[in-house]
Amino acid sequence: MSELLSHFGNNVKVRFSVDFLMTTSLMMILPYLPIYFSHKVGASLTGFMFAIVIICGITGGVTGGMLADRIGRRKVMLISESVTIVMYTLIALCNSPWADKPYLTFLFFAIGMIFSGMINPAVSALLIDSSEPEYRKLMYQIQYWLINVAVAIGSLIGGLFFQHYYFILFSFVVVANVIGFLSTVFFITDEYKVPNNNEGTDQVLNDQVNSGLWKNLSDLIKDRLFFLFFLAAFSIATVSNQMVNYIAIHMSHTIPRQNVLGDIRLDGVNLLGVLQSENALLVIVLTFFVTYFVRKMNSRFAVIFGTILFASGYVYMMLGNTPWLFILAMFITTIGELLYVPIEQNFLADLAPEDKRGLYIGIGGLNGSFGMIAASLMITVSQFLPPMIMAMVVGFMGLLAAILFGEIDARIKEKIKLQSKSADVKM
Repeated sequence: MSELLSHFGNNVKVRFSVDFLMTTSLMMILPYLPIYFSHKVGASLTGFMFAIVIICGITGGVTGGMLADRIGRRKVMLISESVTIVMYTLIALCNSPWADKPYLTFLFFAIGMIFSGMINPAVSALLIDSSEPEYRKLMYQIQYWLINVAVAIGSLIGGLFFQHYYFILFSFVVVANVIGFLSTVFFITDEYKVPNNNEGTDQVLNDQVNSGLWKNLSDLIKDRLFFLFFLAAFSIATVSNQMVNYIAIHMSHTIPRQNVLGDIRLDGVNLLGVLQSENALLVIVLTFFVTYFVRKMNSRFAVIFGTILFASGYVYMMLGNTPWLFILAMFITTIGELLYVPIEQNFLADLAPEDKRGLYIGIGGLNGSFGMIAASLMITVSQFLPPMIMAMVVGFMGLLAAILFGEIDARIKEKIKLQSKSADVKM
């Protein structure tokens, strides 16, 4: 691992550590918050609350991306981290032994989600600024591996302790955010040069916010290659979100309790937990093994083949009812995931102009939220369509993503080739 990390500077190494700590702490609480709120305020209101939370995350992502290009990555990180510390401190106090305030908890959580959303594009832009293009795929693979380890650890701790000790777990999130804030203050340097404002007046800054940002948005929307990326990323995000939506319901209805692992009896809901654990374990164990082979592959082949493998596993899980085949399908899906995810992440780094990286990453990151919304809407649609049609829709979206990723890879390579020729001519 130390040899792999030697390719990266201080910013990247610090963020690897902070992201691992932050993800571990958040996964102790986030998967269990729907259960918390459903017990406190009821299931119907919980659904409405989390729709608001998604909107807050989207708003934060777009705002953070814009600001990261205007005032710098580090400033956005410091502002976001400081407000998040305050919000989670208030959440912990609202759920302390001396208080039980679920509605205030939701309010502070929603505000916290805005600022958590803001920090993501700023950090992503910082990592791109602080890394060399030839090592970015490796950077994303290490980051992906660390996040999956953190998810596994955090989810396990949360599953064991959240129900009775959520005050302690909320407090741990506060501590993790304080460590993240202090790491940014003392160890992070912003390598991005903020555009100079010669006039330096408040009116000029206001004009930039009201007109310049919208111009950048307009330019981004006109970027056809970025549009293809967003469509592909949205399509594959819709596929991946089937696991906790349509597939979860399908498994709960079609897989009765039965012997699966020796004398261990599992039903569909139990098997869903096994599959999620299998996915996390495979990512942890196989990431660097698969990385070794991906380096020897053509990136276009790897991203197309990986996306098709990923989607094909989900297609079976939308139709099947045999536990062992579900486990095999998850293995196939995870191999596909390991092949395509680092390349997909690198696409966005290659597509984003340096002075608009935050904006591109902020908008590009919305594909996950939109994919989540689309996957949840497909549950409603599934009441009127047979499983085979639903599986065909998901299969089509996976195939569309594979084709578009392949096209994007080819165009980026051509773009880089032309830039290289242009640079040689100028020399």
